Amino acid sequence: MDISKLQIPKDAVKKELVMPDGSKTGVFLHLIGTDHDDFKKVDREVTIKQLRKIADKKGNINFNVNNIDWDEKDEDKIKKLAACVVDWEGVTEDGKSLKCTPAKVVEFLSSDGLEWACDLIEEFVDERANFIKG
Repeated sequence: MDISKLQIPKDAVKKELVMPDGSKTGVFLHLIGTDHDDFKKVDREVTIKQLRKIADKKGNINFNVNNIDWDEKDEDKIKKLAACVVDWEGVTEDGKSLKCTPAKVVEFLSSDGLEWACDLIEEFVDERANFIKG
């Protein structure tokens, strides 16, 4: 078998944001998976930042749970999920289409009550089969 047929494409996939009750929102996200280089870059940055926060001056890691800033951990998760959103359709603010930028995606995903959207994105981008065409 040709090795190119074994590689998962790294193209963005269009996914509708569907409410937990199954109702459609008309919001479509163009998502890349966690195998994509853009995601991996942000994932590495977040991981290095987290490790630096729990390391002492000698670089030894202190895994004391009291050293974890849980709010910052949630923010880091949103930052990584936002890296998977490369474009969107149907997102508006004050009746006008909102341009998809990394900062706007983080703001959108950080909105109160959108934890379900974060979960949906996380489940989708973690599943390699979603990025295989055919």
